[in-house]
Amino acid sequence: MDPRRNESYEAVQLAGGTPDLEATRGESFAAGIEFTPEAVSTLKLSATYWHVVMDDRVTALNPLFAVRHESVFADRVLRAEPTAEDLAAGRPGRVVQVDSSRLNLGRLETSGIDAGANYEFDVAANHFTADVKATWIDKYESLDLPGEQAVDWVNVANSLGTIAKWRAITSLDWQRGPLNATAYVRYIPSYDDTRDGVRNGRTIPSQTFLDLQMSLDFGKLMGDSRLLRGVDFSAGALNVFNQLPDFAEVNGVQGYDTSQGDLKGRFWYLRLGKSF
Repeated sequence: MDPRRNESYEAVQLAGGTPDLEATRGESFAAGIEFTPEAVSTLKLSATYWHVVMDDRVTALNPLFAVRHESVFADRVLRAEPTAEDLAAGRPGRVVQVDSSRLNLGRLETSGIDAGANYEFDVAANHFTADVKATWIDKYESLDLPGEQAVDWVNVANSLGTIAKWRAITSLDWQRGPLNATAYVRYIPSYDDTRDGVRNGRTIPSQTFLDLQMSLDFGKLMGDSRLLRGVDFSAGALNVFNQLPDFAEVNGVQGYDTSQGDLKGRFWYLRLGKSF
């Protein structure tokens, strides 16, 4: 969309690297704690706080962003000479080319907490491991234009990759001799949809995925046979309930948030391998 002409049309986009790039500068801080209760030695709890600041980030310039802020990126937006009709209407010529090659742009500041819990236990000859990992994002602010306020992208759909306020994955693993099976549950909360980088009033619903995997170790099954040692068969399914991504405007004509969903839906697989 060309805001100076109030119309949409196609233009050439240049992409790639540039020899003028400089190194990104950054500072980071992290502090964590791990705890194992004396009464439950197989339970492990952990939490880590982190804070990262990056300046002069190397990023690909979004062509729509460049056109909307043409006064800042005038050397990257090439327009045709205005026609007589354009001159009469008081508008510039059409954009014929946008240079979206990589450049050093802006500042990023982000912080959050990673937390986890892991518990192992036995029931008769069965060994179980329960694991939970979660990440909570407190801040993900980017400053893309000099003199403007930083924008917080937490829980806001972004065509460059959505940053959910928090996400979690939990798993339960079962092992008995040569057999192993694991169930994973992944959760992504709801967040705001956008159109051309601006909230459009829509909310993209939360998503929950179930993945399953089982494996058989032929070496253990056959008494640690030298011939079959390291031979492993596994089978599983990703997105067992075949949950498809909800409609979203963030990625334009694609119709869904490509950073958080996958149109292929349920995926089954079989694998036979040997390690040496």
